[in-house]
Amino acid sequence: MDLMSVGPASTPAREVLSAIVQIGAVALLVFVIFPDGLRELWRWALLGATVVYFVFRAAAGLPKWRRR
Repeated sequence: MDLMSVGPASTPAREVLSAIVQIGAVALLVFVIFPDGLRELWRWALLGATVVYFVFRAAAGLPKWRRR
């Protein structure tokens, strides 16, 4: 469920788990399953964008997690 939402997960541990799974899935897709589908620069850009997305997601969740 946490992988499907746009906002942060309900707990920091769930956020870390969803980030690991999602970043791993993107890396698996662009580097292992479809290595010739994108140029090298685009593969790293896509992986970097995924990491940045989860950094912003975690930053948005910090105030909510601190209130608990």
